[in-house]
This record gives sequence, C-alpha cells and structure tokens, in this order.
Amino acid sequence: MNDFQNKLVVITGAASGIGAALARQFAAEDARLCLTDNNQGRLRSIEQEISSHVVKTYCFDVGDYPSFVKMGNELEKDFGGADVLINNAGVALGKMTAEETSIEQFEWLMKINFWGMVNGSKVFLPQLKKKSESVLVNVSSLFGLVGVDSQSSYCASKFAIRGYTEALMVENRHNGLTIHAVHPGGVNTNISLNAKGGDKAFNQIFHDKFLSKRSPEKAAKIIIQGIRKNKKRIIIGAEAKLGELAARIFPISLISFIQKYFLKDFN
Repeated sequence: MNDFQNKLVVITGAASGIGAALARQFAAEDARLCLTDNNQGRLRSIEQEISSHVVKTYCFDVGDYPSFVKMGNELEKDFGGADVLINNAGVALGKMTAEETSIEQFEWLMKINFWGMVNGSKVFLPQLKKKSESVLVNVSSLFGLVGVDSQSSYCASKFAIRGYTEALMVENRHNGLTIHAVHPGGVNTNISLNAKGGDKAFNQIFHDKFLSKRSPEKAAKIIIQGIRKNKKRIIIGAEAKLGELAARIFPISLISFIQKYFLKDFN
C-alpha cells in the first residue's frame, strides 16, 4: 500500500512510543485514525494533538477480546471496516530468569503481548480481507529473533508473534492483504521504565544505554517505508539486523557471543 489518504488505520498502544509516532505520521499522510490504549490520559492527549484525523478512540486492555469485538463491529458499521491494523501494544518484565518469573507475571505479559495481537488479528482479518488492498502489521522485537538472558517470557511472547505472523503471511499469500512482522532493536520508549518486577535501577540503565539508540519517530518512518515496499520482515536498527543474521546462520554459541557484545553493560 502506497497511499494512506482516507484509509482507516487502527493502532493499538497508540498513546506513547512507536504507537504515538505512527499515529502522527499516518495523520500527516491524511489517514483516518482509530487509536486504542489502556491509558486514558495519554490517549486523550494524542487525540487532541491530531484531532482532525482521529475518528475514534478506545481505552481498553488489548488482552480483553470482547472489547476488541465491540470496537471492530462499530468500525465496520460506521466506517466500512479497517484498511490498516497495527498491533503495537506491548509490555515487559524486568530482568528475571525463567525460574524467577512467576506464572502470574508470565500470564500477564502473554495476555497483552501475544493474545492482544491475536485478538486484534482475529477481529480485523475478515474486514481487511474484504478490501482490495489492506495491511496488517504485528510488532515483534529483536528479542523475537534471538533469545536473551533474563528475558525468557518477553522473548517467548515476541517469538510467538513472529511465528503467528509468518503463518498468516502464508495463509494470505493470494489476496490483497499484505502482512508485516516488525522487529525493532533499541527504540526510545518507556517499555523498560514501565516494566513490572526486576531491578528498577537496571531497567533505567537498559533504557538509557540500549533503548535510547533511536527515536520512535525514526522507527515509525521505517515501518511505513516497509509497508510501502511490502517488506514482510521490517527490521529496525543495526543490532536487530545482526540479530536476524545470527538467527539465520549462526550457531547458538556465536549468538550468545553477539548478545554479550551488545548487552555487555547489562550483565
């Protein structure tokens, strides 16, 4: 898809970070926007900033399937359904090994990261497939390409997004729907600062030394460029590109070495 003018773009996790940057850039493309987030205050702020392009906002947890169904039904009735869906909402846990992570913490993270993406895809796929041209974007991570020390649950959720999305690509290879998996490296969002559990000081260091590598605006620009070029896998950052290469051709021992190099300040 090259032209987003008057297209209805649905973005989850739209009130901050990459989601908010995407909302601003799609507004600049004259798209119509439906924005969702679980933070009412931040959602209202981004809505006011680009109000002329926002047709609807919804405040709910993406892990709540009935809320997604309600939104999907309303958008189909009022606007003819979505043209673009970006499943961007995500959360993280602090630095914890698999043994240290409780089942409750793991379930909370999977409900938002993985099931939120599944919920959005299940609700909007029928709408998207009715269009002659449409787009589905699921945001994974560098940590959906390689396993990382003390992030087993986060990696599990992002690997799951990658697998689900790549299967959807095969299932929809003969229609007008293009599907994209996004794998960001370091992007200056608050996901680490808002992480549950772990060492807060570590979360701050991880944010400052790794996530601050590039702006959400830069990441959003790369995503939109990737959609235009129909890139199935959209890689953001040199570290993510190296992670993808490592996942394809290198043995686990070398992947571990690469991780230690990039994450040497966090061990």
